[in-house]
Amino acid sequence: MGAHHFSRGTHMNTTPSRRAAAAVTAVLALCACDNLSSGDDFLDEKPRSMAKTAFADTRKAESMRIQGSLEGDDGFVRVDLRLDDTSCYGRIKSEDGDFQIIRNPEGAWLQADEHFWRAQASTFEVADKVAAYGGSWMVVEKKEKFIEQCDLDALLREFKVNNLDTKGTIDVGDVEKIGGVDAVPLTGRTKKEECTVWVAVEAPHRVVKIAPTDDHGLPDALFFDYDVHVLAETPDSKDIITIPGG
Repeated sequence: MGAHHFSRGTHMNTTPSRRAAAAVTAVLALCACDNLSSGDDFLDEKPRSMAKTAFADTRKAESMRIQGSLEGDDGFVRVDLRLDDTSCYGRIKSEDGDFQIIRNPEGAWLQADEHFWRAQASTFEVADKVAAYGGSWMVVEKKEKFIEQCDLDALLREFKVNNLDTKGTIDVGDVEKIGGVDAVPLTGRTKKEECTVWVAVEAPHRVVKIAPTDDHGLPDALFFDYDVHVLAETPDSKDIITIPGG
């Protein structure tokens, strides 16, 4: 969240919101899985063919819900977003507070809790002033980084096959339940790390989870509620505030 939304006299520390935006980016772009390039016979297909089918089916989604976690030097962040081609709403939780976002054809809004606002203040005096913003909605620009993560088309383009890569191998694991869905894990190595993608066994064979192949499982991302209508209603005007200097 850019500093231009605050009064020039408040001297906010915008690190928490930038961290949250970075977390969203990390979750949505988690494990590009370049080496995964390549009631039906899906489980009998070759691993690369399974990956191609999964990515192709996922790209056809009209909407989805994403839940993801990220833990790093700056703490833990949890993301829960629902998005389609025009609308998005969700919640981002961090050690510096929680906030919600809404985006629809009418605009974009953010609502943060008191803890979030206090975490951004540079002094105790400023913290006491901005704490009053907690629970209220404010208008934000759609170009804000964390709002840009609501772009479904951009997200779906990340599910792509790198046909130029023929060196990687893919391991197919045993079918397991992921959020109530029978899914088969496909494990391959990207340029940075080994990554596992769980794919629905039943058609459409969409991605239901992505995570690094390690012990702690963070960051991770779950994908579900495909093709479910996203109701992102504009906040009531009485609940929207204008921050001085915004």
